[in-house]
Amino acid sequence: MSGSPVEIQGLFEFDSDNGRVLVDVLRGRDPDPRIVTPEVALQLGLVHEVVDDAPARALELAQEIACLPPMSVGNAKRALYLGSDTNLQGAFEIENMNWTEVMQSDDAKVALGAIIATDPDKRRDFFESANSQNYPSYSGH
Repeated sequence: MSGSPVEIQGLFEFDSDNGRVLVDVLRGRDPDPRIVTPEVALQLGLVHEVVDDAPARALELAQEIACLPPMSVGNAKRALYLGSDTNLQGAFEIENMNWTEVMQSDDAKVALGAIIATDPDKRRDFFESANSQNYPSYSGH
């Protein structure tokens, strides 16, 4: 079943689509990354998208992320990095600590104020806008 989580002896999980690389490594085979085409890299989960102009797309993503609350971005990264190296309960605790810190921040107050000030009929547009200029300025505190 393509894309479904597969558990191997209870030790780790991966998608069956990108798990082939892991299986090759575990079997002592070298999945030589120098010969993987962009399309195969996408299929294996080594990249999340294939684009014609990678530097331009990277800049686009960086600009989009830069408009988001810095504390939220930083804490999300921290939770992902720390949570990936622990058990499920530990990961939930790490996520909860980071979420609580963000929700008590000045940035959360600014974001919630901006959402409340937005016409309820246009709130979906606020979040789904391709132009992230809708977002308020954040202090990072």
